[in-house]
Amino acid sequence: MSAARRVRIDLAYDGTPFSGWQVQPGLKTVQGALEDALARVHGGEGVRVRGAGRTDAGVHARGQVADAEVGDRCGDAELARSLRAIVPAEIAILAVHTVPADFHARIAATAKTYGYLVSRAPAGDPPTIGSPAPSPGAGPLLPPAGRRSR
Repeated sequence: MSAARRVRIDLAYDGTPFSGWQVQPGLKTVQGALEDALARVHGGEGVRVRGAGRTDAGVHARGQVADAEVGDRCGDAELARSLRAIVPAEIAILAVHTVPADFHARIAATAKTYGYLVSRAPAGDPPTIGSPAPSPGAGPLLPPAGRRSR
């Protein structure tokens, strides 16, 4: 890898199609999707991503923070645009920022908030299947299909 820098990646995702955050052999995970996208941006070189926390299979996230050591092939804005063009549609790259080399997403986290939406309907609650629980005053987790910015 060319000269390296550490970046903070702010993201959100609909966890429905993922087997959780953490890389698991043979399974689609959020961390795996990010690492695959970063490898493509960096000419096939592996890039390890660290998350502020992990989610289980099917769990959504807003405000997730990750970090990775990346090359200097492109600046933060270009890296964010490239990742948006590569990651699965269920992942929204909100921002990419260069941070000090000792930044660690998990250690730097000052708070984590968890919300749960439970349906007692026998077949689930169709309006909420595949959608994150709303927070007061919050909009949708991801833009409507076809309106995703890249």
